[in-house]
Amino acid sequence: SLAYGWAGQLTHTVSAEPFVVLTRLLPAVTLIAVVALAAAWTRRLTRNWWAPSVAVCLIVTGGFVGATYGSVLNFDSPSQSMSDVWLLALSMVLLQCLDCTRIRWQLVAVIALVAALTGGKISTAAIAAGGFAVVVVFGLVRRAEWRWRALSVGVVALVTLIATYELLLAGSANSGGLGLFSLLDRASSVQGLNPVITPRGIVAGIALLMIAVVPRWAGLAWLVGDRETRWQPATLYGIGLALGGLGTIAILSGGFNDLWFAVAASAPLSVLSAVGIARAVDWLGPQTRRRIIAGLLAGLASSIFVAAVWITGSTGVIGQGWRWLAPVAGVAVALGIGVVLTQQSSRKRWPQFVAYASITLVAMALPGRLVYAAAEPLVRAKEGSLSTVLFTSEREFVTTLDQESSPGWTHTQAEAGTWLRANAKPDDLVATNVTSGAVVPALSRLTTYISDLHMQAPYGRTDEIQPALNRERETWAFINTPSADTVAPLCRAGVVWLWIDPSRTSARDWMPYATVVWQEADAIIARINTSACP
Repeated sequence: SLAYGWAGQLTHTVSAEPFVVLTRLLPAVTLIAVVALAAAWTRRLTRNWWAPSVAVCLIVTGGFVGATYGSVLNFDSPSQSMSDVWLLALSMVLLQCLDCTRIRWQLVAVIALVAALTGGKISTAAIAAGGFAVVVVFGLVRRAEWRWRALSVGVVALVTLIATYELLLAGSANSGGLGLFSLLDRASSVQGLNPVITPRGIVAGIALLMIAVVPRWAGLAWLVGDRETRWQPATLYGIGLALGGLGTIAILSGGFNDLWFAVAASAPLSVLSAVGIARAVDWLGPQTRRRIIAGLLAGLASSIFVAAVWITGSTGVIGQGWRWLAPVAGVAVALGIGVVLTQQSSRKRWPQFVAYASITLVAMALPGRLVYAAAEPLVRAKEGSLSTVLFTSEREFVTTLDQESSPGWTHTQAEAGTWLRANAKPDDLVATNVTSGAVVPALSRLTTYISDLHMQAPYGRTDEIQPALNRERETWAFINTPSADTVAPLCRAGVVWLWIDPSRTSARDWMPYATVVWQEADAIIARINTSACP
């Protein structure tokens, strides 16, 4: 993934400590970039002074209503944060291409951004492709003045996407945990949004999750309803993004992986939603300022009410309780507020209702990330339902020799990594019997012969699975039973160091093939004696 490549390259360039760029600098860079791009794009679409702030807040603090995992910028997926920066930039350039009579640097920018986006997170690139496809189709059908520019830019973008996919991503052993048209492992099931544990209950839960996603995008409804903006490229692009985000929730399964599409779409849709709200407020006029503020405050207050329903609706067991009422309650309250505010005016009722309801829904989504972060400690610990109606039983993608897995490390293991960094060359190769996790390359910053098999196997190429398993078998064979035969594969590969976890083997002496140079209770460092290699 190019996002992690960016972090790794910068770490090397500035000699940063482990994870500093990934966990500190990358979030800061993406936050600054998203704020700048969202504000600039919003300002380009409307001159309303507060609209850029709404767009930024919908992206940074906004979330779903009555559901979680709607954060555009998050620590769980740095690639999501980085690719959303590229998506916002690409969205601006794509739409700018349609306004230009001659496309020069914009086309170069499209190629670069599509390549970055595809290599950054393919789900985000797919959402962008779907959004712009709607622009192209409607442009051709309606014989818009910009239709041929849209078609040419779309073809270039599609070719770039396919070429980048084939170059960087094609051949992956696993689809990222995504399933097609399956009711198992749904995001609605994990979030406890299914009213009952039945296939029909899961379908209802999927629909409820869609309802939870939509409020952040509510301003788009005004752009679609307004004759002046309905067929503009930006509005059509927003329609495509919304259809793609909701469509993937409907047809894909994968725990939370199926939500990445809707989360990615939420970045540009937040901008368009803010623009729609700005136009709705302008249409309502200054004489309705009090009602607009009332709708805004009511939406913010309602977000707390919805969070309360979400908190109390959990029994602590996935698939039971009334948490599924949270998104319904949020939308129902917003529509009710829209009706109340509309009754106070004699102007056109239907447009006013859409305007007030949209304002309330967007206000409800504005503090989503903050509200649910504050509410999380109050939620009962969730246990997985044993029902096979909801989830598949957990199974390993491959069976590895190393069956231990721990995301952490001890202070002595950290010292082992420090020792290796001080005594090894940067391109030295390390073999280890800690093959299930990534602690050895993380602490040593050296390349391993094989490690982190539970990520390497499913997310590497299909034809790399067996060679990876062979490397684990060869490493374990030498560490457990050192001999001329078992050391030979490591010698041929150019292995220089061994990182041995004593709890994973009973062997303690590897002479004459390797010499122990550092030893503690939970980590042993040995150096291969090249003179003993057969």
